[in-house]
Amino acid sequence: MIRQEVHYLYRVDSDMSVDHCTTKCDALFDLVAANDEHMTDRWCHYECACQKNHTCLSHLRTTTALPPRTTMMRTDVPTTNPPSSVP
Repeated sequence: MIRQEVHYLYRVDSDMSVDHCTTKCDALFDLVAANDEHMTDRWCHYECACQKNHTCLSHLRTTTALPPRTTMMRTDVPTTNPPSSVP
């Protein structure tokens, strides 16, 4: 959810600084529990910084489509019984 909100903040104002983004994001997620507030502060700062600098892990994913999954078939297994050896 934080990632999406930060994305929207930068869409509205792409020249916004990381600090300003962090402040706006933090205001959106103003939580009562102190520990939760601390975590959202950290996530807001991380998302603002990485989206501004294009260093988020989601920005590093490839856009190349994966090939379809197939079932591997062993080709080294004989399909018939081997000939018996004659003494």
